[in-house]
Amino acid sequence: MNRPHYGYTPRPAHDPHRGVPYRTAGSMPVTPGTVLDLRPLAPPMRDQSAQGACTGFAGRGAIRGLITAAQRDGFWTGEDFDVASGALYGEELYLDGALGRDQGSTIARLVDVLTTRGIPREDRAPYTLDAFRRRAHDTAWSGHRLVNATPLRHNLNDIRAAFADGCPVVVGIPCYGGERGIASERAYAFGAIEMPSTSDELEGWHAVALWGHDPHAGDDEGGLFWVQQSWDGWAPLTGGMGTIPAKYVTMLANEIWALGAVR
Repeated sequence: MNRPHYGYTPRPAHDPHRGVPYRTAGSMPVTPGTVLDLRPLAPPMRDQSAQGACTGFAGRGAIRGLITAAQRDGFWTGEDFDVASGALYGEELYLDGALGRDQGSTIARLVDVLTTRGIPREDRAPYTLDAFRRRAHDTAWSGHRLVNATPLRHNLNDIRAAFADGCPVVVGIPCYGGERGIASERAYAFGAIEMPSTSDELEGWHAVALWGHDPHAGDDEGGLFWVQQSWDGWAPLTGGMGTIPAKYVTMLANEIWALGAVR
């Protein structure tokens, strides 16, 4: 089992920008008990390796899923391509004033990049372990961008409403040691993240993408979210797709963002 690399930078507790009620024009009430499964939109997992680029990888997964949905629904024009995780990370650090320091970033900064600079192409900016040192060239950017993103409250119903609208959700979560943790042998083998115990120590913070909710799964009230990782060897039988208790996210996450549309 490889030692994981974290990279999410939590926003300070006094930061007032902690999410808003989820509402879109097309939103319909979500029937309680409905399983909301966006996993068919999720791309194959990619490995961030020994770099704290998890925000770029979580963003890459979500955007690639939105591209797939837009292609399915006839809203996507142009070529098909994978999203450049390293280019996203480098641009995040540039906007943070931290280019050259592999210190991680926030999801809010990821959204800044995706909505203003746009969506970079992996074939024009392949991922390398020095992505934190430089910005991707102008030619790496596709001309497409994210046009809808909502910072969510730490509320299960709001997150479920986003899933019902077809939105993957990107979160920044604390990661604990011990046999229940995201980096435990059990989690690596089966993709099963559990609530930490009071004796588990915080090891770092990590950004991941969520791909739906099963309210009937798990032992805890609230059910489970499906979560895709960016660590090689994590949940190999399911391509890096595992589960995390819904209350882990609603109680412990720092940022929760629904990414809604690309153009």
